Amino acid sequence: MKEKLLIDLDDTIVIDSWKELVEEYLGHSIDVNSLEPGSYINKNLTSEDFINYFMIHNLYDYGYLDSFTIEFIKKISEHYDVYIASIFITPGIESTSSIFCKRKIEFLQKHFPFLGEEKFLILGSKNMINVDISIGDSMSDQIGKKRNFLFTRYHNRHIKEDVLKEKNSIRVDSWKELASYFEEIEK
Repeated sequence: MKEKLLIDLDDTIVIDSWKELVEEYLGHSIDVNSLEPGSYINKNLTSEDFINYFMIHNLYDYGYLDSFTIEFIKKISEHYDVYIASIFITPGIESTSSIFCKRKIEFLQKHFPFLGEEKFLILGSKNMINVDISIGDSMSDQIGKKRNFLFTRYHNRHIKEDVLKEKNSIRVDSWKELASYFEEIEK
């Protein structure tokens, strides 16, 4: 039986989509390194105007998906029971968050058809999932029993090594670095 591996979608598989959408809305660039550690860009964007803008724009039309990421997930799925998970509820707009389910599933169907739709998990919380290995950008994503990988992003760069160690987590900066931890995949 293959070990279960859970991969987060936002800011892990697809990166900078939120940043690009906010920059388009504001009409200027954002220096994410100037943000408070632990903060997300969206904490300051609570106006009704921005929420309406956010709702009519598909977040997955923004950001970056590296072709290496797709190939890595394809290869790793030969050795692990791979799931891609994402939270669909957005604080402040819970009653209209269901549109994000549709957008996330469409994105996953387009880029990861080789996994099969039963491997796409759109949830309110990932903590109920029992996996061996997890990959994500948030400490709440670090739910693997054996190993966890935390992608360095602007909102988690402040997390210290001792906190990572408590969760059996390893910080990685890229998918290529992550691949080095999986010997079973041919480089």
